[in-house]
Amino acid sequence: MIHFFEATVFVVYSFLAPIITAGGGMLVSNALHIGLPDIDLVKATGLTSSYFLVNSIIVISIFRRDIVWREVVNILPATIVGAFIGATILVNIGSIYLLIFMFGFSIYFIYKKVKITGTTAVRKDSALREKFIGFLGGAITGSALPGGGFLNSYFGSKGFTLQQMFGTLNMTLIFVWIVKVSVMVNAGILVPTDFIGVLIAFPFLIGSNYLLRHGLIKLSKSVTDTITILAMSLFSLYSFFAIITSSLK
Repeated sequence: MIHFFEATVFVVYSFLAPIITAGGGMLVSNALHIGLPDIDLVKATGLTSSYFLVNSIIVISIFRRDIVWREVVNILPATIVGAFIGATILVNIGSIYLLIFMFGFSIYFIYKKVKITGTTAVRKDSALREKFIGFLGGAITGSALPGGGFLNSYFGSKGFTLQQMFGTLNMTLIFVWIVKVSVMVNAGILVPTDFIGVLIAFPFLIGSNYLLRHGLIKLSKSVTDTITILAMSLFSLYSFFAIITSSLK
């Protein structure tokens, strides 16, 4: 039953991903932690990473023609280094500290989403800034924070289409997930049976990404931004009260 619950969470989020465009890793990890109290938050982030790894493989195959390869080449090496550092930090911190970091980043992303909602400006960046963003995105994602949303916002600021953002983001982050899952397996946090849930979800993930590719899961940017802000606000409230409750124990 545990693995079927995990699979259900993965499948539900796969349909919500085009609508909730930031903080998915935090939301999925906490859904698993709340639904399966015996699994601590750090391990829940590992289960979530296994889902994103498999989902990225599917997304890349479907959106392969939309990948902006020059962007991948520019930021990938720095992103991998950042992922290793972030994942190493993750396996050495407690769940309460991770929740505090998640709370801080959720507030940050609410601010960023509110700030850029409705803007269409396209920004050009220097090669050094691109590499720094790649490193920071890898470190944030590797440490179970919303690095995907961070990089998505970056690609969006460069004027990428939704298809280009999905293809380029997943082509970059697939290496982050590989590094992160490998570090967690090496640390003994993840074991082979922990991947059963994502294997059960696999065929449904293909279906949700197929619908996404053909525009059948689509809302306007203003609507998705509003939904994302609402989802992150609710998560911020939950994490705040969870932190207070944990500190009183």
